[in-house]
Amino acid sequence: TASGSGLLWYNSETGGSGSSTAPIPSLNVVGTSTYYVSQTVNGCESNRAAIVVNVNSIPSLPIVVSPVIYYIGDNATALTATGTNLKWYNVATGGAALNNIPIPTTGSIGTTLYYVSQTINSCESQRAEISVIVNYPAQKVKLKTGWNLIGCPINGSTPLNSALASVWQYVETIKNSEGFYSTSGNQAMNSLFNAEWGRGYFIKV
Repeated sequence: TASGSGLLWYNSETGGSGSSTAPIPSLNVVGTSTYYVSQTVNGCESNRAAIVVNVNSIPSLPIVVSPVIYYIGDNATALTATGTNLKWYNVATGGAALNNIPIPTTGSIGTTLYYVSQTINSCESQRAEISVIVNYPAQKVKLKTGWNLIGCPINGSTPLNSALASVWQYVETIKNSEGFYSTSGNQAMNSLFNAEWGRGYFIKV
């Protein structure tokens, strides 16, 4: 846009023919383009004013740590991200930026998603996702000598020696309806290697 009378638009500072239709810059290529415009008053055309258009690349995502894990009732702190001119959102696209950096609530179990972008040279990046997970607190159970029935609250699939790291030195046998693992027997006979979320196991210590 320009303010003037009888505007004519050009691609060069001198020469060429002007157009009364203002150009629309292309945003497909990163770089700098210069456009020129004159005005005509009482039949006299002015020199041409230059308009420089800079097309910048979209910034990369800000750096975040995800997931952020709390136990129910924990005192949460404000989310963090590494970037420039951060903007926080509670939706992946659209919507208005939040007025403040979000502080997760930990009053109930579940997962909440937050999003953050960075703005460099007036260009806003896409939004990085931060997943905030609120779990029940882990409970320590004292195992008795012999057989114990325990559940596994660990997400996903975890190797047995990792899931039972705190008592692994005492474990003799682990079994469920799908197989067993013996720490002292023939290892080739073992058929159970991972603890799965939500399943129960008999453990002999």
